[in-house]
Amino acid sequence: MRWKQVDVTSGPQVAALMDAVEPDAVVAVHGPSDITWCESHPEEAYATHHGGARNIAAALDGRPVLLVSTDNVFSGEDESYGESAQTFPVNAYGRAKLAAERELLDTSSALVLRVSLVYGWEDRGPRPNFLTSVVRSLMRKEQLRI
Repeated sequence: MRWKQVDVTSGPQVAALMDAVEPDAVVAVHGPSDITWCESHPEEAYATHHGGARNIAAALDGRPVLLVSTDNVFSGEDESYGESAQTFPVNAYGRAKLAAERELLDTSSALVLRVSLVYGWEDRGPRPNFLTSVVRSLMRKEQLRI
């Protein structure tokens, strides 16, 4: 199976993709992940993460789903967090991801994987990962708020 891209904010597009592909399971890695962008656009970030998760949940039809989420659902005050630790997001990205988690966990067929920074070179696309954002900012001699 190859990577399939879909506008998760469109329920009909998500449903059509699920009908066309008929997956046994789904891995959801949706929504903007640029924390600075999410802080500047909190409503859009929330709508994409939460609304996308809602559309995915509606199209699952009982199939299992793995949501790649974030450790930004925690306050960041502790050195590490266990899976049963209390969530307390302190940024728009964390709040949006937590809403997506709850939406998919309500299906009773979801598993959430909360990762920290994901590294790698992503030179294309509108939403670069953390490493790419840092490199691009350095190359442009711009400040990057972290």
